[in-house]
Amino acid sequence: MSLKNKNIIKNFIEDIWNNNKIDLITTYIHPKYKAHRLKSMTTLRGINSVKKNIKDYKRKFPNLKIIIKDMISEGDKISSLITLINKNKKMQELIIHKIESNKIIESWSIGSD
Repeated sequence: MSLKNKNIIKNFIEDIWNNNKIDLITTYIHPKYKAHRLKSMTTLRGINSVKKNIKDYKRKFPNLKIIIKDMISEGDKISSLITLINKNKKMQELIIHKIESNKIIESWSIGSD
């Protein structure tokens, strides 16, 4: 199960974020998805809010590339340390994803300045 869950996250990042295949979002995101952004204290709910968030990020950072530095899986949760690269600017983020029915149903994230 842990390898399968890790692959869901890897493929989500690669397909949606790195290859701009936003039309595949329902393959990865559960309809009841909820994202907790700890630094900004905001919450995203549902597939449409994820789509909007990705589109906003891509508009602001058109050359964005995400690299997974490390992953740890335990039960239905995957912790990922990622690096976001846009031109010569880098940021790191720690994300915990929860998987249900082979889709991401919840996440918690905090990023660096």
